[in-house]
Amino acid sequence: MVKEGLMKKLLVLSLVFACMTGNAQVPADSVVMTVAGKQIPLDEFIFIAQKNSEVNLSDRKSVNAYVELFKNFKLKVAEAEDLELDKTKAFKDELDSYRAQLTSSYLSDKDGEEAAVRAIYDRYGEVLELSHILFRLPQRTLSKDTVPVYQKAIEAYERIQAGEDFATVGKELKEADKENVGYEYVHCLLPMQTVKAFENVAYSMPVGSVSLPVRTTMGFHIIKIHSRKQNPGLVRVAHVLIPFEKDSVKFGEAETLARAEEVYQKAKDGADFADIAKKYGQTGEATWLTARNYEGAALDADNAKYINTLINSNVKELSNLQIGQANVILQVLDKKAMKDKYKVAVIKRPVEFSKETYNKAYNDFSQFVAQNTTMDKIVANAEESGYRLLERADFRSAEHRVGGVKGTREALKWIFAAKEGEVSPLYECGENDHLMVVALEKINPAGYRNINLVADMLKAEIIKDKKAEKLIAEMKGANSIAQVKNMANAVSDSVKHITFSAPAYVSVTRASEPALGAYASKAEVNKLTGPIKGNAGVYMIQVYNKEKSAEEFDAKNEENNLSNMAGRYASSFINDLYKKAEVKDDRYLYF
Repeated sequence: MVKEGLMKKLLVLSLVFACMTGNAQVPADSVVMTVAGKQIPLDEFIFIAQKNSEVNLSDRKSVNAYVELFKNFKLKVAEAEDLELDKTKAFKDELDSYRAQLTSSYLSDKDGEEAAVRAIYDRYGEVLELSHILFRLPQRTLSKDTVPVYQKAIEAYERIQAGEDFATVGKELKEADKENVGYEYVHCLLPMQTVKAFENVAYSMPVGSVSLPVRTTMGFHIIKIHSRKQNPGLVRVAHVLIPFEKDSVKFGEAETLARAEEVYQKAKDGADFADIAKKYGQTGEATWLTARNYEGAALDADNAKYINTLINSNVKELSNLQIGQANVILQVLDKKAMKDKYKVAVIKRPVEFSKETYNKAYNDFSQFVAQNTTMDKIVANAEESGYRLLERADFRSAEHRVGGVKGTREALKWIFAAKEGEVSPLYECGENDHLMVVALEKINPAGYRNINLVADMLKAEIIKDKKAEKLIAEMKGANSIAQVKNMANAVSDSVKHITFSAPAYVSVTRASEPALGAYASKAEVNKLTGPIKGNAGVYMIQVYNKEKSAEEFDAKNEENNLSNMAGRYASSFINDLYKKAEVKDDRYLYF
């Protein structure tokens, strides 16, 4: 039994097997068993076993267990054949479906697929702005019925070619026959956002051109390209959402717009985005967006407006957008152009060591252990012999593994029963791929550590305290900041936005100083305060200004903070109870 707090220092000698040779070759036509009068070739047995991730062909126990499973499987197949279950319609239909699934992978056009993927990838470099007129076709349309619809599309095309405005023609035709004709202005089109036939034509067209009628599953389209813009790639954006409704209180459109305009002007005048966002229960934190974040979004008016703003806005530019039931104040903080990315294929092949490899490694390691029976000899000779030494200080009974290796329960038991200087037997562990020997160097009893082990740490703390005492005595006579600056080794710095709840960071000492926040909160304005012992020095501070926080009380946020605090205190409380109850941790016996 080992008390919690008892720690041990170990040396772990571990041998990890890598693959050096494959399994011994066996003739493919060798018969491994006969089931229900049918001979089972070895290559069939191995092939099916390799499909089962739970079977380890290098482990005798695993193979023996699988033999029983395989035999039972073949017996069931034989029984099903005797009952002619393989001749039923249900069986044949299911078999045909599996055959079709497998066949499709062999009949696919790999070169064509690669070319299509490359084409879509290349298109992501551009964003299209376009309009189109749609002459709808029913889903099930006979060929003869498409002629009059196509004729209408051609007539509209000829009007546009003759000089009529594209948008005017589209809106006129839509208004005359809303059921069968549509007109749409698309602010931002990315690949894979529309049907393939439409996309192929649109991305092939120059700016300002108008297409002939394009047939898709929806009907005939006439497309006009207004602009081709470079995809911004990565866009870093911050936003504040001003909703029409907050806390079940609904605001009128005019009131919402006025509030949004007020926020917009504050941001424009230089107010901190995060501070503004907090008033609306938001973080205002900037995030990076890519085309992937919005490429699947429906291109309705609101989404198009948002995406188009991201694309067209300059860095640091502010925008006030009315989208749906809210206004969004957003600022583009940074942009990064698209870069080529490469798809890399990695082929993984499981390689297993043979029985001969394992036996040789075991014999060599056994010989090494037999020749090096003490810790000193193991330390002196391990590296030279090709073995790896791992040192672990403060090894506790709560540990589950030795050296991060699975299946080390026996080694764990030995560790907490051994004496200082002892060397363990040789252990086979892991997944039959590790050999291990453990040496116990030192036992640290529960309670206070030996003073020699922490002498350097205590010495550093004592020196720090003595230096602080000396500096405090020298600084007590100072009555101004200027006087303190003239002292030897003194440095000065200004720190903004010190609060009681957040520790101040002093850049000249590169340290976080919680004490400064506490003193500053109680100090009088323009009065020298100190000396104050901190983590990295002794400070004298002078507060120039104090402001009350403009942050509104958020009950929900406060509740979350208190809940988190309670959780931390509870964890600390449980740990204290654990120690005071002198709980014995014997889990190492069962891992």
